[in-house]
Order: sequence, then structure tokens, then C-alpha cells
Amino acid sequence: MADISKIKIEDGTYNIKDETARDQIADLQLPKNYFAGRKFIFIGDSYAVGEDGSGGYVTSWEQLFIDYTGVDSSNVIKKSQGGAGFCKLGDNRKFQTMLEEVTASNEITDIVVLGGYNDRSFNATQIQTAINEFRNSANTRFPNAKIHVGFIGCCKIGGNKIDVSNCIRNYKQSCDYVGIHYFNGIEYSLHDYFVVFGNDGVHPNSTGQVYITFNLIQGLLAGSCNIHYPIKNLNITAKSGYSVSEHTHIYNIMKGDTTEVFNTSDNMTFAISPALTLTGRSNWVEVANITGGYVFGIDTDVNMIPVRVMTHSDEGYITSIALLKFMNGKMYVNLGMTINPSTGAYQTYTNLVEIKVDRFHGTFATELC
Repeated sequence: MADISKIKIEDGTYNIKDETARDQIADLQLPKNYFAGRKFIFIGDSYAVGEDGSGGYVTSWEQLFIDYTGVDSSNVIKKSQGGAGFCKLGDNRKFQTMLEEVTASNEITDIVVLGGYNDRSFNATQIQTAINEFRNSANTRFPNAKIHVGFIGCCKIGGNKIDVSNCIRNYKQSCDYVGIHYFNGIEYSLHDYFVVFGNDGVHPNSTGQVYITFNLIQGLLAGSCNIHYPIKNLNITAKSGYSVSEHTHIYNIMKGDTTEVFNTSDNMTFAISPALTLTGRSNWVEVANITGGYVFGIDTDVNMIPVRVMTHSDEGYITSIALLKFMNGKMYVNLGMTINPSTGAYQTYTNLVEIKVDRFHGTFATELC
């Protein structure tokens, strides 16, 4: 891939300013004035405001769309409110409230609503009712407009992952039920955890806003977002006091709704100092720090892979099946799956000094990563 990606429009080339985004986002080919004659209403939450999670602001997707496409700003009406959703009120405003703040017009061609995170606590019936009411109001006030919806809410807070995943489904199903266009795939825009988030792990930084914008443009061009990020080589560094030797060729690829991680080399050997003694079932051992992957910033242990390991302790060399866990940018090994055949109890490891991890391959649902 070229080191600089660009949006190429006839008679002009527009550089993407963000360095990481240049390296990650493929070129988009836009015919000149592709959106000529179209007038937009953009509606969103704090992502559309540009809040960065640290009390500051970055340029939001609402403005970046104008910057990258060359659409005249007079043809884009921007509405946003932190904390808002189809159901959730943010400062007494929700998405329908913002829509109805715009003067009714026959000239509006597209209404784009991107958000979702703030609706994660509402159930399917509540969301469908709210989206249907939004559609009815939009059809009355802007009869020539097509409504587009995308769920872009994401976070590194694992405790919210199930609610967010369910809310994505509720958004999609509700749009299908009421006849609104949903940008399939846009929900994976912010799954590059070490790159796209601000300090709070919820709000996108400038790179995250670029990702959202490019996927929005792709959605408007093609109807959906085909998000296939490049393969990444994970950077593995041993936990302080430990060391890792031999092969650490671990790769991560995010292909829309699935994410894969795999080790292409023979094994990784972790030398443990000081030695550990492990007993019982939940023997999680933190062995390494990870950077560079798409999904390993989440703070819950949904990303686990069965793997063959060999350990060295006072009990000798033992080959067994363990679990690898990737969480909060760290890698853990659980040795608590092994039964001692002599005692029928879980294996004890006395003065454990080495763990050798064999090749592995795991596939995860991206929305839970």
C-alpha cells in the first residue's frame, strides 16, 4: 500500500492529513461533483460534536465529510448533541428533536444519522418505536429525502460490549422493519483499538473520526461499508521481569464481522522470573504486553483461544492444553485446564520457570472484541 492515501477527485487530489489514517485507509475514487445537487441533514451524538474524551475537541465526521468530498457547506445542515440517541435524551434533545429543529423543506435529499452508543440500555421495542417515529417525522417534513442510519458507537470498555452488540442488532432490525437504509458494516469503523480512541476509550480521536468519515462516504457511494483492514503484525514484549524468545510472529486481521489472530511460527517461549507456584483452576499468568492489533484493547476476557503449551517446573516438563487470553493490551496464559492423571485434581505447578506456547489460530466476532 502506498504510504499516502488520498481521495482522488477529478481536477483535484486531497491528502488525508492523519498519518495513521493514510497508512490504513485505501484510496477512494470519487467522480467530481458526485454529490452535486444533494442536500444533507447530518444528525449525531458527541462523536458528531467532536468530543475527544479528554475535554477537548477534534474535527468531527460531519465536517470531515465536507472537507473530503468538496460538498458546499451550505448544502449540509449539521445537528449534534452529546449523550443523545434515537431514544436517549442529551440535554433534552434526541435525534428526532434535532431533526425537527430544521425547517421543513422539499430540497433535502439525504438525512444521515450516525450514533448508537447512548441507546445501548434501551430494548428492541423502544428503539424500533423511536426510529419509526423519526421516520414518520422525516417523511412529513422532508418528503424527498432518503434516510440513512449507521451505528458507529464503540468502546474499549468490555462491560458495555454485550449491550452495544445487542443495540447494533436493534438498529439494523428496526431500520429493516420501518424501511430505512442502514449502512451495513459501518459498525466496525472503530475496531482499531490502539489507533482510534481518545483517552477515555469511548470517544474517537482524530484518526477515529477519519475512519468514520471514509466509511460514511463508502456507504453513500455503495450502500454499505466493506471494511477489511490490513493484516497487522502484533508487537509482543514480555512482562517486566520475564523474557520471550524464539518466535513471536503473531498476526491480526479484521475482516468486517470476524477478526482473526494467528501465530505462523513454531512457538513462543516465556522465561518466568521469579518462579511461580500455581494451584487450582484459575491459573492466569500474565506473560506479555501487546500493541499493534485491532481488538486487544478491550478490558474483558472474551478473546480466548485454546492452545497447546509445554511447561517447565519442579513437576518436570508437562505438555497440556491451555487458554490464551488477550485483554487490555496484554496476553495471559491459563494453565488451570490440566488434570493430573495420578490425583484426578488440577495440576499443580511448583517453581514454574518456563511456558512454551505452540502455534495457534483464533476467530472472534468483531462486535464482541
